[in-house]
Amino acid sequence: VAVLLWLKTLEYMRGFPGPGRFVRITLQVIGQLGNFLLVLAVVLLGFGVGFNVLYTTSSFERNAGGDVETDLDDFQGVFAFVKVFAMLLGDFDLREFKEAPQGELAVVLFLVYTFLSSVVLLNLLIALLSEVYETVQEDVDAEWRLERAKIIMDIERSLPTEAWRDATQFPMYVHMLRARAWRKTVNVTNDELKRDVNAEIAQVQHDVNAEIAQVKAHIKAEARELQKRLEANQARTDNKLDALLELLQGNKQDE
Repeated sequence: VAVLLWLKTLEYMRGFPGPGRFVRITLQVIGQLGNFLLVLAVVLLGFGVGFNVLYTTSSFERNAGGDVETDLDDFQGVFAFVKVFAMLLGDFDLREFKEAPQGELAVVLFLVYTFLSSVVLLNLLIALLSEVYETVQEDVDAEWRLERAKIIMDIERSLPTEAWRDATQFPMYVHMLRARAWRKTVNVTNDELKRDVNAEIAQVQHDVNAEIAQVKAHIKAEARELQKRLEANQARTDNKLDALLELLQGNKQDE
């Protein structure tokens, strides 16, 4: 209960710009850790069962020979999973693997587990944390203000009904103050607004008419150039036809 009460303070820290950012990051990370925790649980269970089977066989062999129990028994039963998780945090002793009857197999299993958990999974976790941090940083100012508003609403809901009836604490209307200089810049009359809008519309119409005139002039110039080309082609065609007719008439006279 004491732990939960102290964690409750984190909820009220969300409304502050400094610690609220880190609380937000923590909540985002916890919300996106589902897939990572699933993969981590599979790895821990797999290697926990592997060490459990390995050291259980070794324990049977020692008991048959009358040996006393050693630290190798930490891998027995459910404690094998606790031991594997402790190894993930760096709590391990290499002598535990050397003293195992199948020491070479234990060392290989330990190296594979260390590489998979410490190198691969932890780096993936760091990448996930970096991505969440960058996402939260984009809207950090709006996020803590939103969280502050939520906290205020939660506090107001917890107040008794008599407090809501107090007009000094919860007025019916909310008054807003604005700077005098800003009021001068935005305080325009309807006539001035209409005049400005009409001037902008006239400017737009003038620009459109100017562009239309340019397009018409360009089209006319292209049409004149095309007409000249057609007339020149027509003249060359007529000359070729006249020459061909003269040639045909000359051939008939020779016959």
